[in-house]
Amino acid sequence: VRLRTLVARLRDESALVDFTAVRTIVLVGLLAVALAVPVVSLARPANHSILASDDFGRSIEQGWGRPNTGGTYRAPNGLRALSVGGGTGRVLLRAGQRSPAVVMPRVKARNVSMQFRFAIDRLPKGDDWVAVYAVLRRTSKDNEYRARARVTANGSVWLSIYRLSRGTKTMIGDEVKVQGLRVRPGAYVWLRARIGGAARTRIRAMAWSGSGRQPGAWQL
Repeated sequence: VRLRTLVARLRDESALVDFTAVRTIVLVGLLAVALAVPVVSLARPANHSILASDDFGRSIEQGWGRPNTGGTYRAPNGLRALSVGGGTGRVLLRAGQRSPAVVMPRVKARNVSMQFRFAIDRLPKGDDWVAVYAVLRRTSKDNEYRARARVTANGSVWLSIYRLSRGTKTMIGDEVKVQGLRVRPGAYVWLRARIGGAARTRIRAMAWSGSGRQPGAWQL
């Protein structure tokens, strides 16, 4: 799977991108931005600051090394599945192994807007699926909010929000199929998600074709 251009707005929790499935993932470009206040609209507010960025302009055989800004990547489940090359950050997914994950511990924020595009090298078969998680808020390794894009064998994309509490994962609300979007091997798909608030947390998400225009409203 290939991922391209990530935008994250963070404070108080570590940024984490987690990938689950049976294929290969590639990430290209990363930007993390902190918001002064919770925001759930589509527009990017003026009061933000960049916390992390990465153009993956390096070559690394294991791990992702250091981004342009934001400290050093950490891989909680090991480095063997991770590499950087050709302006991309790659994740190799193998059946029966722990899901690769990439963490930027020094990037912290409460109000987050995260955006990236991804592509998979081939579609899953039968009942298999490929899922890409973007952790929007993480207070510890067992407590976090995640936005998930799930790709099925026919190329459909399904969006959902998960909460991990003391290691137990629970879906918040329903999983939503993105109408009119079909994944093709090697073709990019944008995923954008936003979280805001503390006592009352609000989360939004959307996905669209890498060659298309961003939707005018949140899909989830």
